[in-house]
Amino acid sequence: MTTSALTTGFFVPPLYDLVWSIVPLVLLVAVVASLISLIRNGRTLSPRDLVFWAIFIVVIPVVGAIAWFALGRPALRKKAMHRELSASR
Repeated sequence: MTTSALTTGFFVPPLYDLVWSIVPLVLLVAVVASLISLIRNGRTLSPRDLVFWAIFIVVIPVVGAIAWFALGRPALRKKAMHRELSASR
């Protein structure tokens, strides 16, 4: 066995395990944060939109969480619309 094979064998698996232990935790935090945000903004959404976003976040966690924070939050949509209206004047 070569020296590089010995070194790689000792350092890569723990790092690999660490990375793949952190990835699900980050995913879980993103999903929980987006669901909490969805619940907090639920009064401003129609029941249909609320159910749609909840299902979208749970079924497709990464895309759903990113989409909710980028596109779905009502407060951000109102701010963006206000900026567009004031910019066009």
